[in-house]
This record gives sequence, structure tokens and C-alpha cells, in this order.
Amino acid sequence: MVDPFKATKPFKAAPSNKSKGILDDTPIRKTISTRQGTITHVPAEENDIVNKAYVDSLIRGNVELFLTEDASDIGTYLDLATDSTGNPEENTVQAITGNSTTLIASYASILNEAEIESITDLEQGIYSMHMHASSSFPIGMTIYFEFYRRTSGGVETLLGTSHDSDVLTATESQEQLHANILEDLMWNTGDRVVVKVYGRNTNAATKNITIFVEGDTLSRVGFPAFIPPAAGGGFTGTEGSIPFVAADGTLTEDNFNLFWDRATHELQPHHMKIVSDGTQASPALKFNDTNTGFYKSGDSVRFSLNNSTIMSMNATGLDMNTHKIVGVVDPTTNQEAATKKYVDAGHHEDKPAFSVYRNAAQNNLSPSSKILFDTKNFDNTIDFDIVTNNRYTPSVAGIYVFTSTIRWGSVANASDVFHMTIKKNGTNEIFTRNIDPTGGGTSQILTVVLEMNGSTDYIEVFGGNVNSASRGDLNPVSRKDITFSGGLL
Repeated sequence: MVDPFKATKPFKAAPSNKSKGILDDTPIRKTISTRQGTITHVPAEENDIVNKAYVDSLIRGNVELFLTEDASDIGTYLDLATDSTGNPEENTVQAITGNSTTLIASYASILNEAEIESITDLEQGIYSMHMHASSSFPIGMTIYFEFYRRTSGGVETLLGTSHDSDVLTATESQEQLHANILEDLMWNTGDRVVVKVYGRNTNAATKNITIFVEGDTLSRVGFPAFIPPAAGGGFTGTEGSIPFVAADGTLTEDNFNLFWDRATHELQPHHMKIVSDGTQASPALKFNDTNTGFYKSGDSVRFSLNNSTIMSMNATGLDMNTHKIVGVVDPTTNQEAATKKYVDAGHHEDKPAFSVYRNAAQNNLSPSSKILFDTKNFDNTIDFDIVTNNRYTPSVAGIYVFTSTIRWGSVANASDVFHMTIKKNGTNEIFTRNIDPTGGGTSQILTVVLEMNGSTDYIEVFGGNVNSASRGDLNPVSRKDITFSGGLL
């Protein structure tokens, strides 16, 4: 019989192929606190382990709304803006009762904001908030947020709630909060984003929490949403449109105010502002050289040709700077310019003038009697009234010449005195007295040059027998006997 084999040394197993695991990796283990369960190692290789802070830093929503202190149209809410406002930093302080949770502030996207209106779906994923906050007590004080969809009818639906922040301290700190939304949600026209920030106090006594927005805080909420390319910046314009960036940062067009006509190769702005005055040597609006075009000097606009000012325009008129205006056609209306040749040729059809006469007898006139002319030869500005007051009231200001003639009939008494006057505004301007030595009748004529204001000044003719009105008779034989005429010089 053979005795069984007895080992003289303890049996030693062969090395195992089992991996050491992450905690057996000495270099990595040195950066891992197994007591606290945290990892501070920043990953560099593809298979390196990562911590929550690193993952959170990679989470971004494709829509970001910035928290502001601007009042919303919704009650006590504040605005969520699509861009940082650039306003100074603001803060909200809220007392949090012991062992309770209190709303600090509610924020809503701006009504009819283009970027929010262009959303068609809210997508499932991580909804994040970047917030600056502090606490009056460094123990047991945290914040979190809730994310809502608010319909056009004002109904709010809670979509997700974030985790609590790290415990806040007395120093303003940056907090990263996240809520995990598990389902996509169809977004309807008129829907708005609502975010509510809460403070939590696990202490027995009331403590304060302060949140900070605007300034350089970039406090904001971000979330994944689907925005069709055309709505999200994939601009599609009409032919000839000139796109520009609108107030909300998107591309848009306004073909009424700015348009390029491809057929005529013309830029067609409805309004155009030149922000530089320019100079004579370098006009602000120039042609295909450096010193021909329009420039502004004081309150005048000037035209420069080859660095020489040809004309200027201001409130008082047009100054041609000793240059001529040539090629003017003959005028057809009152306010059109005329050439020297046109004036010299005697074209004065519209120049104020009139000629009237007395066709019927007018008897028993004393020196205070007005001659009533009853018939017009012409009155090209319709300024002589032969119906109501028998006077001429010119409608154009200027210097006028007036002439009147009177033929008195035969009288019974010789040496009667006949008086004739042209009056302006009721006052004698010129008069004459004639004595009829034979009693067979006499004639008188007056001419005067007067300035008329073109509005209220008027001219009349008076005449009669000084000795006896009963012998002051006008008996015209023809329309040349008793006349009154005048015109603008």
C-alpha cells in the first residue's frame, strides 16, 4: 500500500485574472474620498469615472431664458427674457419660516415672445437652472425650482421639480439645479414658460434666502425644445428682401421700408437717414467720385460739384451761389417760375388788373357820393365788387396804378364846381375840382399810384356838384365817359 501524498508546504493558488476595480487603482484612489462618497478627479481619458458636477456642466437646453426683475403682465410674476438684459444686478430677499418651504419668486416668459411662440414641442430631458443665491444662516438652507407650462387661458401645469441646491452660505454662490422631465410635451400657440424658485429651511427659526439676477449673474433656466429651422433662424425671405436682425435676435424682413428691385437694380428704402453731414470736399451723399454730391452745413443742404458749392437750400429759399437757372419752360400756374424772355414778352395774363365803367345815368351827386360803376370790361382776379360795395380790393400785394374819368352833364348854372376823389380805405388819396364856366358840362380825370397790402386795402371813386347836388348828374354818352381802371405795376 502506498501512503497518500502529503504536502510539505501550504498550497498557494495561482494569480486571478479578476480586475482590481476602480478603488484598487492607486492614482485614482488618492482623489476619491470613500468616506464622503465623492470624486474630485477631472476625467481625461474615455473610461475615466466622472462626478455629478462634470455631468451637469455638459447639460444644456437649446432654449435659455434669463431671470429678470422686470414686472410681468401676470400679477406678481417677473419676466423671463430671451437674452441677458444688461441691467445692474438685482436681488430678492425672502424670509423662510422654520421647517418649511416658501416661494421666493415666480417668472414667466414674455407674452407673444417670438422664440417661445416658435416652439412646437418641449422635449424630455434635463431642465436646468443656473442661479446665484445666499443665506443669512449657513446651515439647512437650500433652494430648488419648479418648471410649468402655462396655457393662454392661464392654466399652469407642473412638469418637473429640481433637486435641492447645496446648502447655501452667507456668500453669494452659483448654484446648478436640474429637473428630469421624462416625456415630450406638445407646445401650443400662446403657451408660456413659468419657473418658480422656492427656499427650504430645515432650521427651527426663520432665516432669509437671497437670490440674485441680472448683472453678471446670468441667472437663467435652460430646457430642450424643438424649434423648426425656419422659425429658429433658418430665414426664408421673398425675392429682393434685405434681411436684418429683429429685436428678438431673429432674422426678418421689411420690404415696405427696405427693398432691392432686381429688375431695375435699385435699392428702394422708404426712409433713409444719412448720419454724417459731410463736407464740400467729401459730400455725405456722393456720386461716382470723391467730391461731387450733397452735404449739410448748419441748417442748409448744399450741392458740391468737383469740390465747389453750386447751390444751397435752407428755410429761406434756394441760393444758386451766382450760378444761373436755365432751360425753364413757360409757366402755366401762378407759383411757377418764369424766364426773363417770358416777362419781357409781356406775358401778364394773371397779373391783377381791372377796367369798369358806368353805363347808366347817376344823378343828384354831392361831393360825398360814390360813383357806382355797373359794368366790367375785365377783372382777371375777380377783385372788383360791382354788386354790393362798388370797390376794388386786390388780392395780391404790391404797387398799383389807378385811373378814373368822369363826364358831367350840362347844368343850369354856370360856374358850378365839380369835385372828384379817389379814396383808399375811405381816405382821400387824390382829388380835383373843376369849374364849369359855361354850364355846358365838364370832364375830370385822376391818376394815382398806391401800395396795396393784398388783403384788406380797397379803392373807391367819389364825385359830385359842390354848389348843388341836384345839378350833379352823370349822363354817359358812351362807356368811355365814366371809367375806373387799375392794375399791378
